[in-house]
Amino acid sequence: GEIIPQMKDLDISQVPVMSGNLVLGTLTERNLLGVSPRELVRDRMDEPPPKMPASTPVRDLLPLLRNYQAVMLEVRGELVGIMTAQDALPG
Repeated sequence: GEIIPQMKDLDISQVPVMSGNLVLGTLTERNLLGVSPRELVRDRMDEPPPKMPASTPVRDLLPLLRNYQAVMLEVRGELVGIMTAQDALPG
C-alpha cells in the first residue's frame, strides 16, 4: 500500500520490482487498481520489460515502445532508468 502514494508524488506510472540488482518485474498503475493490502507483489507484477543501454538513441527505442509499456535503461548492467512511450513524446 505504500507504493501508490509514492508513485503519485513522483508522477510515475510504473516501478521496477527488484531483488538486489535483479529486476523481477514491474508494477504499473493498472496492476494496482483494486489491490488488497494482503495481495503479494509477485501476484500483481508484470514480466520485466526489455533492457537497452542508456546510451541508445530514443529513435531506436521507439519500435520497442510500440510493443512494450516501457524499456529499462542500463549502464554496465545496472538499471539507471525506465523509458515509457509518454517519456518519448515530444514537448
